Amino acid sequence: MNVSSTILYQHLLVAADRYALEGLKALCEMRLRKTISVDTVVSFLALADQHNSNFLKEGCLEFIAEPKNFVKVALTKEYASLGNSCPLLLDELRRKVESAANEK
Repeated sequence: MNVSSTILYQHLLVAADRYALEGLKALCEMRLRKTISVDTVVSFLALADQHNSNFLKEGCLEFIAEPKNFVKVALTKEYASLGNSCPLLLDELRRKVESAANEK
């Protein structure tokens, strides 16, 4: 999926959440979850948290909790700003990372 498609799905997810279009919201979550990367995960996580998108949120948390991804994500400026914009989300992320580390 290209950048413009990703942006379109983000906007559609916001609209679907606003107008309670659960089928469209689920489709957007599924499409966005397939494109999670180090570059997109923090913005997707914040979007998912703001719009009650549990499927997308869980995908983002799982992605970041992977040891190979965590360091790369933690070094981004988006991750650094997450503490200011969404401190509760950052706490949830920390719990997920700790849980994943304890499972291994």
